[in-house]
Amino acid sequence: MSQSTYGGLDAHLIPSAFVNTKSEVVFKTLDWIISNNLPFSWFEKKRTREYGSFKGLSHNQVKHYMHLLRASVVEDIMKELTDKFGVVLDEWTHMSEHFIALFTVYVNAGERKEVLLSMTPLIKDTSLADVQGVDELQPGPETDEVVSHTAERHVHWIRKQLSKFKRSTSYITFIVADNCSVNKKMTTDLKVPLLGCASHRLNLAVQDLMKGEFADLLAKVQKVMLSCNALNNAAELKKLASLKPRLLQATRWSSVFEMLVRFQKLLPSLERMPKRAKLMMPSKAMLKRMERSLPLLTKWQSVMKYLQRRDCSAANVRVIFDKVLSEWPSMESRLASEASIVHSK
Repeated sequence: MSQSTYGGLDAHLIPSAFVNTKSEVVFKTLDWIISNNLPFSWFEKKRTREYGSFKGLSHNQVKHYMHLLRASVVEDIMKELTDKFGVVLDEWTHMSEHFIALFTVYVNAGERKEVLLSMTPLIKDTSLADVQGVDELQPGPETDEVVSHTAERHVHWIRKQLSKFKRSTSYITFIVADNCSVNKKMTTDLKVPLLGCASHRLNLAVQDLMKGEFADLLAKVQKVMLSCNALNNAAELKKLASLKPRLLQATRWSSVFEMLVRFQKLLPSLERMPKRAKLMMPSKAMLKRMERSLPLLTKWQSVMKYLQRRDCSAANVRVIFDKVLSEWPSMESRLASEASIVHSK
């Protein structure tokens, strides 16, 4: 739940002079956990129980009151949620577990609202048995759950989350998500347009360019950064600089920008590293090319951030992409209005 939209926990539980001590303890405990994004295990830790004034409140009671609070929040959202709304999906992987978040976007009393409805792991469960094409994903004897990343699984998950708010997929007018094949199939099955993430498209376009014109430079810098992460070299570098090396991440173009900027800042220290470090530094020509390229990379980074702003409209995106294409026609396959990556045209 977005605290900016609903005013945080205070909007649902407000202690006063007429509230008994236990209710106030419950309120403060839930506020503490939610506001600081703490795990439930924190509540059971020895120091937490010793220093916190919980007055006999148990771990199970905290969970019970959290569920009651959730019911209150769901009721408020259901009252405000309009008959037609857009859906924004955000997915990521952490510690080998895949998560998905579902937001609804709608207009209420002339004001744009964006509310988080659900954020859970995308896991296989027994209720998926009726989804076509999932039989081969049945768990084996060594496990009781298996992850499914198919379009059918996504559709099933969305329906399940919306049903908790007494809504169905027929209320959805559009879906905002990455431009991957699963999301394209998902929106086709739901018969709603896919508004592909503009930042993701620019990210892919820049990655294509990097793999071509900047591939040798990036490979060289990445190799130096990896060498600096080695135990002995890291100790030597720590004597010369407070900054640590940055490495490329395959799914994030911003990591290219961050790595090159960090390399430039570390360059004076890297040049003072002892010979035993055996750093294979880029040539002077490569370093000059990097220096010339950084202003351009900085510009792309600022454009990427602008595309993620809430006030950036589809019209703004088209103007920006056309401007980028006028300078870099090679990005047409990603940024053109009729590019194959655009699913709903």
